[in-house]
Amino acid sequence: QDADGVIAHFADGGSERGAVLIGADGGRSVVRKHIFGDHDTKPRYSGVTIWRSAVRLDGALRQDTARLCLGPGQTFVMFPVGRERIYWGMGKREPEGGTVPSEDVRQMLCEQLGEFLPLAREIVQATPEKEVIRTAIYDRDPDRTWLKGRVALLGDAAHLTTPFVGQGAGISMEDSVRLAKELALTEGLRDQRMLAPALQAYERERLPRCSKIVLSSRRRGQVLFWRNPALVATRNAMFRSLPAAARRALLRSSLNYEV
Repeated sequence: QDADGVIAHFADGGSERGAVLIGADGGRSVVRKHIFGDHDTKPRYSGVTIWRSAVRLDGALRQDTARLCLGPGQTFVMFPVGRERIYWGMGKREPEGGTVPSEDVRQMLCEQLGEFLPLAREIVQATPEKEVIRTAIYDRDPDRTWLKGRVALLGDAAHLTTPFVGQGAGISMEDSVRLAKELALTEGLRDQRMLAPALQAYERERLPRCSKIVLSSRRRGQVLFWRNPALVATRNAMFRSLPAAARRALLRSSLNYEV
């Protein structure tokens, strides 16, 4: 980048020049390297791997219902996606760097779902083997900045998070709306004097909230995947005794935000 713009060079040999570069290129962002260089923080493995997919299974789950099953060191979540499909995910503690079995993935998962709802096994068995995806779950310690001159980060590139409060995609969309609003003040990026203040305002508004979500999700993941029997019993008793109003308040604390 220089005083008048920034150039992005691509792997195919091409390049593009513009007034600003937004790095929305995911948890393994290339753009991050141009902001932090050798001082960049590495993604942190959460200790959890999730096996997941979506399946058509008519009538198995009400449209207004999501279910979360908890066990020692593992979870199973299911919720409707549209009118015809059910998303499911089985999370469990695994060492980093595990591999995908060459066959019988569904059988392996069902064997570990023995104490969960029968519906969990039914949903897994109904899923085509080739459509089951294994994902190791990472996050990253919150950063102090997402900016370097005309370069800014957005989404997972800025705040890689675990999915345990369900806000990874949500806060990325919030980023986009806030950034668009701030850049609208630059007259379509033509007013160069407003560019730096717009990016700084975007960072100032978004960084604290996203850092809070990352750390909140990390803490919840630790609780959800406890394996110690005493801690598991305490967690389950706590969840059972938590009033519905308190659960809604916790949900609102993650969702309520105006961009």
